[in-house]
Amino acid sequence: METEKIEGGYIITGERGHGRSSISTSRRRGEMSRSGVLLFLFVALASCGAAVTNVAWPVHGARRDGEKGGVMRYSSGGEVKWASWVKANTDPYGKCCVDYAAAWSELMEKKIDAGAKLEDIAEQTSYDVNEPFGITGFMYGCAVEMLAVAWEHGEALRRWHNLDIQIKNEGERANESGGVLNPALLSISTPEAP
Repeated sequence: METEKIEGGYIITGERGHGRSSISTSRRRGEMSRSGVLLFLFVALASCGAAVTNVAWPVHGARRDGEKGGVMRYSSGGEVKWASWVKANTDPYGKCCVDYAAAWSELMEKKIDAGAKLEDIAEQTSYDVNEPFGITGFMYGCAVEMLAVAWEHGEALRRWHNLDIQIKNEGERANESGGVLNPALLSISTPEAP
């Protein structure tokens, strides 16, 4: 399989062979993402020995014809960090995290510019922007982590996120330490014997 970056996307070309797929699901709705569907179809066709060519894969910042899009407002030093994540995350999973974070920040900025408070719009906008991405809980945590560092409202988002998903007081502790809680972690314990 070869991947070639072009303006507005990627072209994935494959010959006979086998592949592995990691299909992402929505973190709360259980839906397959569009990128997951494309990857699944590519792997299925390639596994059957079919030649697969010209599969479009969107690039961060690529827009449909006529679609307007903003640019994230960066924190001090955030633009350099953001550029490093865009450059490092060209695989479908990592790219989806970056693209989701960018789209989410852009939607939140529009609402904040209209007078909304971040803590009042963060959760709903995370769902509103998710439809084309179908992110997992871990991907959501990655998006929060990236935005916490690179976005001008990132610190407020990090603090809101930690308190929103905390079970006891771990969000308060993460806010004190500067960390971001991972929403995909599970704590498994067994009851103590009587």
